[in-house]
Amino acid sequence: MRYGALGEEEGIDLMEEETVVYARVLRPYVLRVLFADGFQRELDPGPILHGAIFEPLRDAQMFGHARVDHELGMVVWPNGADLAPEFLREGDPVKAARERARPGVK
Repeated sequence: MRYGALGEEEGIDLMEEETVVYARVLRPYVLRVLFADGFQRELDPGPILHGAIFEPLRDAQMFGHARVDHELGMVVWPNGADLAPEFLREGDPVKAARERARPGVK
């Protein structure tokens, strides 16, 4: 995992708005992600780390190996796990859609 200022890496294609261009593990299970359009957020994907592909990420050391796959524009891990830009941007897209449809109801 590389650490540094957001967007510091060279050779990043900033054309796709939903593309993740930078990710940093802030602490176990918390990521800061930067998108091509400049939007950034911190999130804890811990609650979804279940199943064969995500279970290994419950180990803090393994979680710390998060990196951006610049060809795919998403956060990936060495075991093949990945998080789609839509999830990283909105958290749970289904829950986010429900909240947008019914403001104030969670």
